[in-house]
Amino acid sequence: MRIITVVVNSPDEVTPAQTTAQIIRVAAERGYTVWVTGVGDLSCSVEGRVLGYVRQLTHTHYESYQTLVQDILSQGKKNTMQRPLNESDVVLMRTSPGRDKKRGPLHTSVLTLMRMVRDAGTPVLNDPDGLCRASSKLYLQELPASVKPLTLVSSRPKEIVSFIEGLNGKAVLKPLSGTRGRDVFMVRSAKDPNLLQIIDVILRQGLVMVQSFIPSALEGDTRVLVVNGEILKENGKVAAYRRIPNGSDFRSNLHAGGTTAGAVITPGMRKVVASVGPYLRRDGLFLVGLDFIGDKICEVNVHSPGGTRWASALTGVDFTNRLWDEIERHCANVKNTRSETFLSNKNQNQTENLVNININKRTAPTWANSFCSTRSRRGKRVKTSKPISANSLA
Repeated sequence: MRIITVVVNSPDEVTPAQTTAQIIRVAAERGYTVWVTGVGDLSCSVEGRVLGYVRQLTHTHYESYQTLVQDILSQGKKNTMQRPLNESDVVLMRTSPGRDKKRGPLHTSVLTLMRMVRDAGTPVLNDPDGLCRASSKLYLQELPASVKPLTLVSSRPKEIVSFIEGLNGKAVLKPLSGTRGRDVFMVRSAKDPNLLQIIDVILRQGLVMVQSFIPSALEGDTRVLVVNGEILKENGKVAAYRRIPNGSDFRSNLHAGGTTAGAVITPGMRKVVASVGPYLRRDGLFLVGLDFIGDKICEVNVHSPGGTRWASALTGVDFTNRLWDEIERHCANVKNTRSETFLSNKNQNQTENLVNININKRTAPTWANSFCSTRSRRGKRVKTSKPISANSLA
């Protein structure tokens, strides 16, 4: 039996429109036993095993995403069962801390629990260490300067104002956490009458990220789904779509009123993905949504990145099944790598043991040659003072 566990904010909050629902549905159709659990359903036993109260899907095929979600909801907490997460073939992290402030501390603890699951041998996607490293927009600063707009992160209003003055143009200000375009502002210059108020609003949430405004932002941004450091593709089509601002609002987020359209992936964007791919693989960020304005990355989305629904609708291609192909390939590679590492370590240990034996043979203790032993022959004990060779000690 093949098992996958999907960790979400709460099973009661899964909706038909989410990419998470698509991933779950395809897993069921592929014959997986699907467990869904929330960040508040996890624990660690006295033996150090990570356990979860899970809701198990009851069917392999569903007429619609609505019936799938209804199956999850109908089980409720009373019908959950507690299972060790290491029984899973893979754990998929589909949490979104930025949209779940009320469970904030739980999201932090879950990353530690997922490290334990991973270290016990079960692949966790995205990797918990990578999620921790890229938990805020500050991760963008780890990427090469050539792939992003001019960017400053600071808590000092004077430094922020000075940076905007140096841009000689518009700037975008945003908090390091949060989603869906909330508290994202544009100012025309450092003399904008609302600038200090905007800075004050964002500082209440932490550091401020300030970026140079890219004029093509008025035409929208492009979400590109990246899997294992490469653009997700199927039948020559790429998993990407444009998000177009609505009216005078420069934000293109769909929850801010933006609309979708087909996307064109430029050579410049492909070059950028090739440049950041090694960083994503290094950090175990298997599924990522890169938001482009022109040929620059403005955000890196690592928590429950979505977009397969829109990309599939606009291209007529099933990207979720393709995503599962990549998940299975990745898990097989992880398993093979661990097997090779195990055999390598085993062979190394055997070689070291043989070396130690040979060393012991060559360096038999001097007391051995003068040692007198007794041995039994036909029931009699006979003393012998015959020197003991080093080979007899092996």
